[in-house]
Amino acid sequence: MRGLNKELFFEFWEECNKMNYCIIVEGKRDKSVLKKVGFRNLLAINGKSLKEIAKQIKGEVVILTDFDKEGKEKARKLKKYLVKLGIRVNDRLRKKFAESCRIRKIEEFKRYLKEVLPLLKFYKSVRF
Repeated sequence: MRGLNKELFFEFWEECNKMNYCIIVEGKRDKSVLKKVGFRNLLAINGKSLKEIAKQIKGEVVILTDFDKEGKEKARKLKKYLVKLGIRVNDRLRKKFAESCRIRKIEEFKRYLKEVLPLLKFYKSVRF
């Protein structure tokens, strides 16, 4: 298994945070692990209707449901619904995240925390 592509991940991180995209994840654990690396505008959707989800969104979204069959299907349905409402969905960033860490479940990103957190501290001091 290939490890984390740090450059690609930090490009993803920077763009999401600078643009304050709403990052949609499936559950609490997904939200928790991404919050630890500094993502701010996170929305966990498990147990919510599409209508409830749409009401909570402001601006453009990045759908980070899992990358397994079920997660991809959720992303497809959610994107279709949101686009009908006129909400922009950024597929390019979903792909960038997937390429940067090669995980199937978002909560699996926790394996990279020890690697990312020290770099993130440095990255923030240099980039912002």
